[in-house]
Amino acid sequence: MQSTANISLEGIEVLIAEEEANFVYLKAVLEGEKAKIIKSFDAYEVLDIIERKPTIPLILMNFKMPEMNGFETNKIIKSKHPNTKIIAQTAYALTGDRERALQDGCDGYISKPLRKEELLATIQNILFNNK
Repeated sequence: MQSTANISLEGIEVLIAEEEANFVYLKAVLEGEKAKIIKSFDAYEVLDIIERKPTIPLILMNFKMPEMNGFETNKIIKSKHPNTKIIAQTAYALTGDRERALQDGCDGYISKPLRKEELLATIQNILFNNK
């Protein structure tokens, strides 16, 4: 895994679609890197936010959301905003979930429990190394 020593998220908006406990952790990590955080708890709110702010470059999305799962949400977002980067995250990692998420257009995948170094390295790779 690459070092995240040079990562700078200063001023970058990150939409976090996650339940409260994980949101608090992600917010703390990313605000420590000076990212601007936007909060969402369900897929419909994610879709509403991205329609109102289509320039958001990164979404961290729990794939086990109520009402509509992350796979469906990801497909909708990518069909309208293909340049938006999405990192799937789940605590219920099943065999094939990573592959399915990536095949469905996600730019990255992280299983829980989330670790700061892995998260930042994944973000760095997706936002800055895959241009």
